[in-house]
This record gives sequence, structure tokens and C-alpha cells, in this order.
Amino acid sequence: MADRWDSAAPLYATSEHRAGTDLDALIEVASGSGTEVALDIATGAGHTAIALAPHVARVIATDRSEAMLAQTRELASSRGVTNVEARWADAHELPFPAATFDIVTCRIAPHHFDDLDPSLREVARVLKPGGRYVLEDSVAPDDADAARFLHEVEVARDSTHLRTLTAGQWVAALERAGLSVEHSESFRKRRGFESWLARGDCDEAGADAVRARFGTAPAAAIEALEIERQDGTTVAFTDDKILLLARRA
Repeated sequence: MADRWDSAAPLYATSEHRAGTDLDALIEVASGSGTEVALDIATGAGHTAIALAPHVARVIATDRSEAMLAQTRELASSRGVTNVEARWADAHELPFPAATFDIVTCRIAPHHFDDLDPSLREVARVLKPGGRYVLEDSVAPDDADAARFLHEVEVARDSTHLRTLTAGQWVAALERAGLSVEHSESFRKRRGFESWLARGDCDEAGADAVRARFGTAPAAAIEALEIERQDGTTVAFTDDKILLLARRA
């Protein structure tokens, strides 16, 4: 599993994850006052941790990929950010004592986690009482056919993609972990098709199958995902992200 993310690390460093109105909103919702100790889970190339760093005292950025952590360190150094510490950690077994963090963030990653509920219970465990968890991830379209199509193509291009939840399912998962949802908002995020495809782990035959599947997408998916085609080739699509703020009692 780590090898898959190690090879993708340079692509994530320059992907659309590096910025966007959704990242700006996540930082605003996290409401750092400059004194908090924060944890960013599955940090990837470190974009969220580094965006959060000016608003808190310290950020620990964790990931299971050493190459992703190297990208995080490189990005922090290049921007003169000195309060981000990159550390290896598994989201299902965080190596921190209970009630350690004021803020925990996780952006566009839990759909990859092997076991969602245990990972969320770990978030609740390491948060201080009253601590804030800010989660952003993909959310399924309302239309069932469009939702089914999106999940199928995500799995086809990336074997680590495990779930495409509705907004209600995300909220329910947080509540099962003992976290109280206080805020929810959604964003549309445009994906360059070939760069999105390249960040997966399918081989070229698999990539061609995904390209073909987009070429025969049902009308509901074309509308919901705003699939863009030029000269018979898919060039982009747009999916939804949900941003949730939850608090530990």
C-alpha cells in the first residue's frame, strides 16, 4: 500500500489538492487562534498542514507514506514554515496519548481508509474535550445512477478507493464515533481528467477502460459530474466535496 502512495507523491505535490476554496474554508472552519496543537491525518503532500500552520502553535502532519512525508517536509521548508512536524502514523492506530490535540484535520483521504469507524474513533480519542475535527472528503451525487458511476470509476482508477458516501452517511459515521457535527458545507471541485487518472494505480489497460467508461457515461452522471469532452475525449469533470466540523464532548 505504501508503495502506491510513494510513487504518487510527486503528483500530489502539484495536484489541485494544493489550493482551492475548499482548503480556504477548511482553515477558516478550524478556527485556529494561534495557540492550538493540531494534527493533520493522511497529510499527503502536506498542503493542509502547511495552510493550517500560521493559525496554530504547532501541527503534526502524519501519513503512512514516507515519500508523502518527504514532500511535506520539502514544501514546509520551501515556504519557511517551521512549526510543522511530519511523522509516520497509521490513521487506525494513532501513536498519541488521549486528549492530545485541540484540532484534528483530514482532507480528501478517509475514502481510502481500510476501516472508517475505527479511524474516527481514534480522532475522538486524541482530541481534547471540546476539540474540533474538520473533515473534508468526496460525497456521492444525489442521483443513484450518477453515484454508482462515480464510485465505479473511482475504484477502477484507484484500488485504494473504498467508499463514496452520501452527506448523511458521513454525518452518521462521525456521530457513531462520539463526535457532534456542528457545521456542514459542500463544494464543487473540477478535476483535470488525465491528471486525476494518473494519480490512481491502474495500469494503462485499466486507464483505457476508465477513459472508455467516461465515454459511455449515463446522462445522469454527465449532468451531475459536469463531464467535459473535446473532440471525443474526456478532459475534465466536477465532483462534490463535503466539509464537516465536529466536536468532541
